[in-house]
Amino acid sequence: MAGPDYSREHDVRILLISDEDRKGREAYIFLKGEGVAVSKPQRIETAMLDKPGDSVWIELSHDDAKIETWLSGLQNALSGVPATIVVPYAMLDMITARLDGAEVEILVDPEIDEKITALALMKARCRALLSGAREANEAGVGADLERLSQEVAWIASSLAILTQRSGPSVRSDTREAPGPVDADQVRREIQARRRRYDHFDHTLFSDPAWDMLLELTEADLKRQEVPVSALCMAANVPPTTALRWIRTMCERDIFRRRPDAQDGRRVFIELEPDARAAMHCYFASAQA
Repeated sequence: MAGPDYSREHDVRILLISDEDRKGREAYIFLKGEGVAVSKPQRIETAMLDKPGDSVWIELSHDDAKIETWLSGLQNALSGVPATIVVPYAMLDMITARLDGAEVEILVDPEIDEKITALALMKARCRALLSGAREANEAGVGADLERLSQEVAWIASSLAILTQRSGPSVRSDTREAPGPVDADQVRREIQARRRRYDHFDHTLFSDPAWDMLLELTEADLKRQEVPVSALCMAANVPPTTALRWIRTMCERDIFRRRPDAQDGRRVFIELEPDARAAMHCYFASAQA
């Protein structure tokens, strides 16, 4: 295909990459329709990431050895570059393992509103870089611009509460030695929460942070490991939204990532020690 075809009147430019022509065309139509300058779709076999313009949008449709090899070198290539990757749910564990810790927005089987949200975030980050925020961040004075750009997506996904960091994520007075906590007690609370969905629209009770805390607490008590895909399912929100929550909870030292030593295509999520103690104290106090 032809090389990048950027329109000069735009201040946000996107390099579009896809592993499948139809997906590439659909993404091109969407991005063009949202008023951004976007390259013609590039195939992963020939896409040039050394000079990608201001941002990168990647559409992946299937998982194979060629894709995995390409992804393995992608994290360094995207360092400092606003990037969004769209993947099917079947690729969720593999993509999070290959890009563990990368500043990449991952969309999982997204609806149109999720794509619009991700594009808004990309625009905010790109414009911050264009305004000189890259140098400011290196000097330690550009954090406010970065937080502002992140809140575009956080607020749209009902995550604004997690972006307002007023203090430690775990209260110090919850770190006292708790009484014994039983995994069955945690499971009963999870089941009680889910029974609400038999009678009300589940969107009335969206609380993915607590749902994930409960899931990880039960798994911890049972000495089970929880991959990213399983935790996203437990969150009871779209996978893209759940991934944003996981990233934020990791940033706030509530969750931590641990690579699967047996399978490089997977990352486990577990509780940080303070969060584990806080959850044990919560359940111990509920028994009092």
